[in-house]
Parts: sequence; structure tokens; C-alpha cells
Amino acid sequence: MTNQPPAPARRSANTAASLGMLGLLGVQFLLGMAINLFVTLPSSGFGMVEMMYGGPLVMTHMMLGMTLVFGALFAVAIAAQYGYWAIVWAVISLGGILVAGVGGLIFLLDGLRNSASFLMAVGFLVAVIGYIAELVKIT
Repeated sequence: MTNQPPAPARRSANTAASLGMLGLLGVQFLLGMAINLFVTLPSSGFGMVEMMYGGPLVMTHMMLGMTLVFGALFAVAIAAQYGYWAIVWAVISLGGILVAGVGGLIFLLDGLRNSASFLMAVGFLVAVIGYIAELVKIT
């Protein structure tokens, strides 16, 4: 007898985790677009203390980014109960979120570089593709 939940319950948890992460990534994307369109940030790099310059949108975007990292770790733990491909796609998505986060830090600390903004976009896209692939693989 194993301690693992039955397959449908595991699938349900994995599906919920992936859909939840996709929802949070969508909110993160919209916050990033709102910052890009409506917030004026200093053109030179600025430190962590000055990040409030962008107001609540920047802080919310940053805090949601940290939430996404923890959520992605949780999604990997859930995927570990389901199987190899679920783990692979969850780890790929975690990697995408980490890449986007590094891009965000570079963007804010190194003078709003376009390459850092591109890095955020690539990380976002990798994470979204990973979670969609995980959903497709488990259904």
C-alpha cells in the first residue's frame, strides 16, 4: 500500500497547480504592461530602496514575482507525485520564472536596459509554455 493519492486526485492537484500558475503569470504580465505603459521609472539604475519610486504597481509586480517563485516550487513538488514529464515541464516553468526574475532585477538595477526587458519576456513565455505543456501531458 502506498501513501500516494489515487491518480485522478494527483491529476486534479497537478492541473490546479498549473492553472493557478498560469493565472498568476497572466496577472504578472498585465502588471508588467501597466508599469511599462503608465509608470515613469528613472533612466539610470536605482537601488532596492528606491523601487517604491514606481509606486504600488512596481512593488506589487515584484511581490507577485516572488510569489510566483514559491508557487513554481510548490508546483514542482506536486508534479513530483505525477511522473517524469510533469516534473520536467514544471522545472522548465520554474526556470522560466527565475529567468524572468533575473531579467527584472537587471532591468531595475542597471538602467532599464531593453535586453533585460526581453529577458523577462522570454522567461515569461518559457514558463507559460511549460505549464501549458504540463497540462497537455497530464490530460
